[in-house]
Amino acid sequence: MAEWTEAEEHVLRHLRKLGFQHIQRPDWIARDKQGRWWSFEVKAKERFEPPPFAGHGLNASQLHSRLALQVEKGIRAVLVVLDPEIGWIMAPLDQLSNGPLHKTRNGVIIFPIDRFRKVEGLMEREFIDAAQTGGVLV
Repeated sequence: MAEWTEAEEHVLRHLRKLGFQHIQRPDWIARDKQGRWWSFEVKAKERFEPPPFAGHGLNASQLHSRLALQVEKGIRAVLVVLDPEIGWIMAPLDQLSNGPLHKTRNGVIIFPIDRFRKVEGLMEREFIDAAQTGGVLV
């Protein structure tokens, strides 16, 4: 699991002091075969349970930063989640943010599980085992 280094924290404080906004660390940024850039936010957490609906989400500041990046620079953001029951699922954040959502007391924006689609091709069993053992591949 990656952690902030002291140097990264120092630079982050300096950037904030200089007035930089929407400072973000996407998990992955990649360019597809057509030359389009994408930002991927990857989560492996338990599913949020109703009310109001079962789903997954991310911190409100992450959502707003990723959407601003998309609007201003054309880098589309995608939320990829390892759901303990379904496996890997994903959805573009702009589509998720236009549908039903729920904000938790902790500032996490939850999106309904049925708004995601299954991701094919990942080694699901290995990653599900890793999620259940605290991130250690077994």
